[in-house]
Amino acid sequence: MRVLCVDDDSSSRMMLRGLLVRMCEECDVLLAPSAEAAVAVLERQPVDLVVTDLVMPGMSGIDLLEWIKERRVETEVIVVTAHSSIETAVDAMRKGARDYLPKPINPGLLEEKLETWRELIDARREADDFHHALSAIGDDVHRTALEREQTISEMSAILEQLSEIVRVPDLEPEAVVESIGALLGRWKEAKAQ
Repeated sequence: MRVLCVDDDSSSRMMLRGLLVRMCEECDVLLAPSAEAAVAVLERQPVDLVVTDLVMPGMSGIDLLEWIKERRVETEVIVVTAHSSIETAVDAMRKGARDYLPKPINPGLLEEKLETWRELIDARREADDFHHALSAIGDDVHRTALEREQTISEMSAILEQLSEIVRVPDLEPEAVVESIGALLGRWKEAKAQ
């Protein structure tokens, strides 16, 4: 799981990175000192989870959240702030934040939330893998159906030709046998497909 920590305060950023690395050994933790730097990271590579401070110079955490939800719908966002209020929490959640945590971050709460997000991301990946597998199966079924339809069409044409040969009144028996033999050869080829 790739996590991007966004905070203009370097000590908060490093503290959050340390917590995430300890709690999630398989996490690849990236850092960004601003929302603008986070956008640059997100434009270069996919990120599963963004943990962003709310109040930063320039682009705010809410602005970053909106940018992510417009362009990277699959990326989850957690807003973290020392300036917490019910209004900012509600606003962040309405705009697509997965969660909202007050500073200072409670390590136990963060670990609990991280496990939930990891399960969600894993479930989403499994669903995507399942969808791709179903799509591939559907493509195979469609291709097979088209091949069978073509085979049936060819066999139908062969049967029609056999029917015409049998209806010819004065055809020599050798010619009938030869024609039927050739058509049966084509029949076997068509059937083998």
